[in-house]
Amino acid sequence: MITIEKLIDELNLKENLIEGVLTQPRDLESLPYERVLIKPLLIKNELVIQFECFKGPQAFHENLQPEEAVKRLSDWASRGYKSLILYTQAYDYDLLINRKGQASVKRKG
Repeated sequence: MITIEKLIDELNLKENLIEGVLTQPRDLESLPYERVLIKPLLIKNELVIQFECFKGPQAFHENLQPEEAVKRLSDWASRGYKSLILYTQAYDYDLLINRKGQASVKRKG
């Protein structure tokens, strides 16, 4: 098993991320969103990572700097989501996260 923080650091998401999805929250009280889509965007020639968060029929958008996005992603993934899927330029990663914040990783390439 590998920790989420270590995997996200190794993937260098600032340069390699195509898209990501956080799903299956363990507890909706501590994590207010049912699903979170993550994708890089270029806004005014600046790279930002957009978090599109779904709660029922509503969608909330937040654009973060890459460093902040990596911190938020690792925090939310280790705090209570069961599944994280990351599509990168080299591989696709399917992470199943246990309650301790450790992940079993399936890599497809």
